[in-house]
Amino acid sequence: MAVLFFRRISLLLLGTYICFTCYSGYLLLTREDRTNAGNKNPSNGAVSLNGGSFMAASYANGKETPSNQAALQDLSKVGVAVPQRADATANDEEWNPWGEDFEPERSETAGEAQSGNVARRKTDGAVMAASGDLAPDSRPAKYIVEVWGKAAIGNYLWEHIFAARLESRQEGAWHFGTKKISNIRFKYRTGPGIAPQTAPSDVEYLILVLNGRSKDKISFARLWLDYLDNYPRLQHCIVILLGDEQCRNEWITRYMRSRGGKVDAAFIVYDSGLVDDHEFFQWPLGVATYRGFNPVDSHKLDIESARPFKCNFLGTVYPKSSRKSLVELIRVEGLEKVCFTKGRKEWLSGETQESLQMYQYALSLSDLTLNPVGFNAECYRIYEALALGSVPVIEDKTTPGLCQSPPLRLLKKYRAPVIYVKDWATDLPRILGQEAALSLKEKIERRVALVE
Repeated sequence: MAVLFFRRISLLLLGTYICFTCYSGYLLLTREDRTNAGNKNPSNGAVSLNGGSFMAASYANGKETPSNQAALQDLSKVGVAVPQRADATANDEEWNPWGEDFEPERSETAGEAQSGNVARRKTDGAVMAASGDLAPDSRPAKYIVEVWGKAAIGNYLWEHIFAARLESRQEGAWHFGTKKISNIRFKYRTGPGIAPQTAPSDVEYLILVLNGRSKDKISFARLWLDYLDNYPRLQHCIVILLGDEQCRNEWITRYMRSRGGKVDAAFIVYDSGLVDDHEFFQWPLGVATYRGFNPVDSHKLDIESARPFKCNFLGTVYPKSSRKSLVELIRVEGLEKVCFTKGRKEWLSGETQESLQMYQYALSLSDLTLNPVGFNAECYRIYEALALGSVPVIEDKTTPGLCQSPPLRLLKKYRAPVIYVKDWATDLPRILGQEAALSLKEKIERRVALVE
């Protein structure tokens, strides 16, 4: 029975990320028909971002709406040049882009009732509606699965994919959440107050989310894995690992059950050579929750209006990188007025309210989001763009290290709705030319596939 249960949990997790990266087909079949949306006057939408809301309506049928003006004015305040049109009434398809350029059991039921709407709403994960096995029901929980998050991708799993809530405990020392799916109750715990010695010692089924991106993070992850022997009732354990960007993840193999360890399966971010779809699986990077990127309610996201920017790129520009070449290409070709760009010379682990808002504005108001390769081809920006209805344009390039080639295996396997480029100098002009030929109706249909 325990083995069958473990397999069920494995399939649940695997199905979760399959739903995330391959959800577009389902929702295109189930979403309300928007065939004529391009011919209607779209209502202004507000998308909840980082605890607040901003008006994301853009150029509606070629005309600026008040909400769009407010968003663009906010960009202007932080020194961003906004696009100007010679003819404000021109249809979108006529605009030439080359022109002007985380409680006790007794309180869990009440908590679930309060969060029911949150669980049912469409977020960027969209898995609750996409899989019958994941749909909440009234059956009593037969199994308790503990989920301990010691990496930011744990919050991505909990808040974005499971669409569940987190509540603060002990003045923020840790956060807790509970979610019942079928006859399984998941309990999520995260934060600095969660340590091997303080976590529930009676755990039987465990999903452990760890960070293995650097040597110090690996040392910390090992403390958790080495301590698994101290949980006497532990039957099965799954690890979700934020892997090393160069795919140096061999250190985890000694902890696998096949080698005498306690870990039954590992889901690893990035194109690791360990992935065999039997013991090791690939996991999507997701959005940067640690930088404040919260779940987006797609029903409040304006996807029916024309967007003032054809493309955008905001990120760290490293010397002698394709990012630098891309920024230079945009400058030389005079695309600054149609492509929102803002680079910085150093990577920052956090965002200010202003920089986060600017970033989310840029994605929400752009048709395309450019993703030049960094230390790895897979980046948070890809998933954040998808959540906000902007098509990721991804540089299809293998980076140095042990990652498998070709890159972006998971996105390609499930045919994620993205665009790949090999060379920015030749591919970007072609892509922008194709964008110019698309009607607003075609762009709306594409955004539906992206956000839901």
